[in-house]
Parts: sequence; structure tokens; C-alpha cells
Amino acid sequence: MVRKFTGFHGTEKEIANRIIRSNFVLSNKGWLGKGVYFFEESLDRAIDWARFSHPGKIANVIEVVLEIPNEFVFDTTTDSHAIEFHDFRDSIIKRIEQGKNRDLLSHNSGDFDGKIYDLIAQKKKSILIRAKTFTQPKIERSIHIPTSRVPNAVELCLKNVSYVKSKSKASLPCEEG
Repeated sequence: MVRKFTGFHGTEKEIANRIIRSNFVLSNKGWLGKGVYFFEESLDRAIDWARFSHPGKIANVIEVVLEIPNEFVFDTTTDSHAIEFHDFRDSIIKRIEQGKNRDLLSHNSGDFDGKIYDLIAQKKKSILIRAKTFTQPKIERSIHIPTSRVPNAVELCLKNVSYVKSKSKASLPCEEG
């Protein structure tokens, strides 16, 4: 079975134009590991992220449709994959405690989890990581509200851009970009 996902990637105008002309470039790290990040079904989160991560630039959002065979989706929004993630994470922590895999240590917990997701993706040959995440909205960042632990979105981390079946610039409110 092939699963279809609609995702929104927030960026700035010049990068968006480059992506439309060619393709996405995988990031080297992130909360869900290496890959291209999308907010699933959340244009508003992508707009907010684009404005935050590219201040002073014109925000753009690219809407994509991804088609991924189900066996290549590691989806921690399901209990079974969330448990599998934590079991694998615990096994790595035990190895670190024994003096092994110290290269995975990081002061940034998101980077550590991202490395765990990368190891799982490599082991399971996963193409897409799907997880509930919290991305702090602009208003909360501007008045220094502590980050919530309760998710406010589902994010997708695509490990192979050949699974992007379509991409286009999303229409933004007030046509900012």
C-alpha cells in the first residue's frame, strides 16, 4: 500500500524558486534526522516557520504531495513505532553508558533524537519519518513563552526527494510571496 501525504515546506522566496526549478536539498540534521522537513496539512505552521527562519525576507511555502510505500514510513504518531523508537533509543543509551557510540552524544536533545531517527531509518530503510512535534509560534517566541511539550503539529522528514510526486508554491494569505 502506498500512503499519500500533503506537506508544506516554509522557506524564503529565492530558495523556493530554486526548489521549484530543481529540487529540495536534504538538511544535515534536525529533530527527525537528516532530510527535508514538511508540516503535514499545516500551511499556517509553514508560513510561521518561514517568517521565523528567514527574517527580513519574503516568506514562501512549497506544497508537496509525497507518495511513500507504507513499509518505508516510520510513523511515531502510532504507538508501535513510538515504542520502537524509545526501545532503540534506550539501547543506544546503554551502549553509550558502556563507552560505545559516544559520537552520538550531543548537548542538544533534538540533535540526539535526530541521530536516533537516522539510525532507525538506516536500519529499517525508512524513507519518511512522521512525528508529532511542537514548533513555537511567533507570538510565543516574541514574548518568551517557554516551549511546550505538547505537540501542535505533525512533521514529516523525507530522506529521499525522489518520492516528491508534485510540488508548487502555496498561496499565502495576503499573497506575501
